[in-house]
Amino acid sequence: MKFEHTLQFMMDFYAELFPTRKHCLNHLFCTIGNGYEWENGELVDHDHDELLKRWTISPDLERAQENKNRINFYINCTLPRMKLMAERLHEKYEFWYPLDKDYSHLFHDPADMQDDWREGVKECIECLRLDGIEVDMGEESAMIMKL
Repeated sequence: MKFEHTLQFMMDFYAELFPTRKHCLNHLFCTIGNGYEWENGELVDHDHDELLKRWTISPDLERAQENKNRINFYINCTLPRMKLMAERLHEKYEFWYPLDKDYSHLFHDPADMQDDWREGVKECIECLRLDGIEVDMGEESAMIMKL
């Protein structure tokens, strides 16, 4: 499935978990054990195969659309609760899943990666950098990514 279609699927069916592109990027490329695997140059989760048979998306979709109501709910309700919970546990709230070079999909990009997925990885790296997290992709990944 195309990268933008995957993001739209995540935001449509799991809006509470993925209210924004950034949430989707974090889950797809940083979170280990997320159920997705590289297959034919795309990240695929076969747990959704039955649901995908009943879901159609506009072939004209160029960029996944975030739902502004879900974003507002996240900013005004979910995020403050998450920060409060972290504070009560004497921990710092961290948005990004801790990167793991051995397991995060971000570091295991296949040579046959589809161009739209390559752009998704680049977007994730840029979001990480904007949030103050430097990403060392290593020589092999950098060549595949053409960074």
